[in-house]
Amino acid sequence: MIKWNGKSTNGTWKKEIIANDYEELLEELVDRDIIDGYWNMDSQAFDGLCDCSEMLEKLRDEYQEAIEEDDDEKMASFEKQFDDIDWHEDVFSKLSEDDFKYVIRGCNSQAYYQEFEEVED
Repeated sequence: MIKWNGKSTNGTWKKEIIANDYEELLEELVDRDIIDGYWNMDSQAFDGLCDCSEMLEKLRDEYQEAIEEDDDEKMASFEKQFDDIDWHEDVFSKLSEDDFKYVIRGCNSQAYYQEFEEVED
């Protein structure tokens, strides 16, 4: 199990979350609005996942290209691919624990200070 502790820069809030694994921890942090949804392309979580997932990095590049070229067909193709992502199968199952930690640590807009601890059941 993983115990995550986070607190804001000024210490006004502190949170503790215990999860079975890093994927569950990421989901719990999103559910509690501590970090933005990883499916939001403007989120820190999405940026971190792109650093760890070749597939997402490629999709982000296609998105940028579609915007720069103002190409409706490319945008429609991107949107279809993005909507069809099975986040667990296509992304999370290919990440290591260190990848998840990297993604979570990068989401520091609310929880600037973060600690991870492996705990027994």
